[in-house]
Amino acid sequence: MEQPKKQLGRREKVRRLQREAILEAAEEVFAAKGYHQAKMEDIAVLAEFATGSLYNYFPSKDKIFEAMFLRRINDLYDQLVAAMEAETEFLKLLRSLSVVHVAFMDEHRAFFEIFAALGRKSGTAVPRHLSEQFFDQYQRYERLVEKVLDIGIAQGRLRKLDPRTMAVVLTAVLNASIFHWIEEHPDTSFAERYPEILDILFFGLSAQPPQDIPGELWNPDVLAHQAASLRERHEAGLGRQGPVRKMTEDTLSGSEDSAPIQPRAHGSEDIGAKDSKRTEHASTGDSQSPTGGESS
Repeated sequence: MEQPKKQLGRREKVRRLQREAILEAAEEVFAAKGYHQAKMEDIAVLAEFATGSLYNYFPSKDKIFEAMFLRRINDLYDQLVAAMEAETEFLKLLRSLSVVHVAFMDEHRAFFEIFAALGRKSGTAVPRHLSEQFFDQYQRYERLVEKVLDIGIAQGRLRKLDPRTMAVVLTAVLNASIFHWIEEHPDTSFAERYPEILDILFFGLSAQPPQDIPGELWNPDVLAHQAASLRERHEAGLGRQGPVRKMTEDTLSGSEDSAPIQPRAHGSEDIGAKDSKRTEHASTGDSQSPTGGESS
């Protein structure tokens, strides 16, 4: 018989909240100053700790960075796995995973800004043991994507190509698109970028005619709304505390409000509109490819 989980005492709860406050502050500092320029003192000031007190939780800046990274990546991975366990039909699963991605990207933009900065500056590599952690987690994400593509292939939604190769290509494109979003669209919800990314990838991989896929599946406004709802449910379920400076003993019973995502108005067509045009092209002998360029 399974033993009930031991309840945490008040002291341990406070310690965990304080550790979370340090990691929240660290994420902001690393995003603002970069990995190499950030100092323990900067993190302590933002978290409202004495600098010496940080060493009771983390022995070095490297360890803070590592804990911050694993905390976010594990959170995303757990949400993606939960979505996979809840849905088996490929298109619906793809939709659920999209909502998780958009909600996570919008909520934790600072986290991705850190890695975008590391990627665009020469001579800013993190220590070797951290690079190995990043590579291990990247491969774990690729394997999860591979499982999703296996489902699509088995259900006849994707072409029968090597799912490992497909996963590598898809993950690389998605990561490049995230960096582009960080650099070029600082005030935009990822919901506005994601449908176009999937449109390019999906119609390049799909084994089904485009009109077989409902246009409302990737409506950016609906996607942003569902992602915001997911964020609110996730935060409520975790019983998250308030902002960094309030994550102390006095906030054990508090909760953080989450503002819904407000995507910009945009004039881009949704996939349904593109599907209609593709059908017209097919009937009139138009030489354009599904993504709008000339076919070879």
